[in-house]
Amino acid sequence: MRRTSKRMVVLIPIALALLTVIAALVWFRMFVVRNVVIDGAADIPQEEVIRASRIAFGEHITGVEEARVRANLESTGIYALDGVDVRYPNTVILHVRRRTRDATLLNGGQYLSMDSDGYVIEVSATLPEDSGVYVYGLSATSYRIGSRIVAPEDRLLAMKQVLDALREQNAMEYVSDLDLSDVTQLRVTTRTGLRVLLGDSRNMSDKALWLRAAVSDLESRGETRGTLDISSGAQADYMP
Repeated sequence: MRRTSKRMVVLIPIALALLTVIAALVWFRMFVVRNVVIDGAADIPQEEVIRASRIAFGEHITGVEEARVRANLESTGIYALDGVDVRYPNTVILHVRRRTRDATLLNGGQYLSMDSDGYVIEVSATLPEDSGVYVYGLSATSYRIGSRIVAPEDRLLAMKQVLDALREQNAMEYVSDLDLSDVTQLRVTTRTGLRVLLGDSRNMSDKALWLRAAVSDLESRGETRGTLDISSGAQADYMP
């Protein structure tokens, strides 16, 4: 009996160790990435996004870190990551959106294509065809593709408010450039050369609505030069 008891004492730890190893192997094999789902606009190419995220099929799902995936994905300049959901045992969901080319800034001899938040999508030596609104009066002290440019915060905020309002009111197509030199006296120029005074960034949605209506009316009557003052946000005053 004593010999049997001693043998049991020796075998129990070995059995427990084997069970631990088996459980660890099962856990590792079960919780690996087998599916990556892209949640975003229908035109976002899923395979391209998965490659850019550098998530490896077969890697342990607990190793999928949002910060790492965001850095990989946003380094493309094209995509922004809004979040990562891990669905056990083996599915990762990436919430992705495509950045829009809202503005172009000439900085240090390079053209920076940006979205309205100031995130750099592309850097080019020549002006891109799909360049959005050309921005003046904004100088970046540093920039990197996929990151927000380092520039005066008040001017970046004014740029965002103007560009977002123009998009909201379907007025982007009328605007050629935006002058951010003085955030209390913002100005845009239409594609036909009409100068539009916006004032500061308050009530920008109303101002964009006035811009679209007034510029459309003026162009229909052949008025493509002069100054349009919509800085009040309540009316549009045209000076030929």
